[in-house]
Amino acid sequence: MTYSSFDIKATWAPDGMTPGELAERVSCMLRALEPLSPAMTNWVIGDQVQERWVTLREASVDFPGLVRGNMVRDDWGARPENGYRVGIKGSQRPSAFSDSNSVHLSVTAGSRFNNSVSFEVGVPSLARNFDLTTYPLYKDVLRVLADVWPLPWGFASTYDSKFERGRKRARTPFDLAWIGYLSAPLAERLVPPKELIVERTPGGEALISAVEVLIDQSNSEHVARSRLLEEILINRVGYDPRLFRPKLHPARGGRW
Repeated sequence: MTYSSFDIKATWAPDGMTPGELAERVSCMLRALEPLSPAMTNWVIGDQVQERWVTLREASVDFPGLVRGNMVRDDWGARPENGYRVGIKGSQRPSAFSDSNSVHLSVTAGSRFNNSVSFEVGVPSLARNFDLTTYPLYKDVLRVLADVWPLPWGFASTYDSKFERGRKRARTPFDLAWIGYLSAPLAERLVPPKELIVERTPGGEALISAVEVLIDQSNSEHVARSRLLEEILINRVGYDPRLFRPKLHPARGGRW
């Protein structure tokens, strides 16, 4: 069985975020995402205490309380220092949260160790919906995530399992990078290769794209451009090859 995925990932170091602030940012994120696609209208939020998914309207009755109940658990149980994890699903049709027309987000914040946000269209094991999986949508989602969350970097990538057998390169956490975001400190004095597309903000941030279409793992030019972006992320963000995870950078300040 083969499967493909297109996802966005970002991590950051401790942020001191409270359940109330996390709830406020989630609400802000969902409002900003809704104009991007009809699939981002019927939101449901994971309620860990009740072991169910609730509508955004239901969650809004006491959103901070719901977040507080979603404390991350480890071998010693739920602990405040682990932060809070909020799972979110969206779909154009209510209750259709497990098909190719759905979107899935996860946010972990308020942790003293590691915080993150992720985004994915559809379910990797299902046929891809290419009306939703597009360059403009993923670029705009990455912009929204960078606006709402204190991430120092983030990137969208692709993966198709049918290409795994012929793979000759060792993986990195930034493998098959498609679109990258670097905060001002990480983008300072960056001179990217001319093959990449770069957009800069007045504040010095950089949005870097390998290609301005859906990245295709079977296209050698796409893969070559992706490797250029991957090298930038390796050099600017860094990673621990033993743990196979990106280096943690301070939560970005500003905006909030």
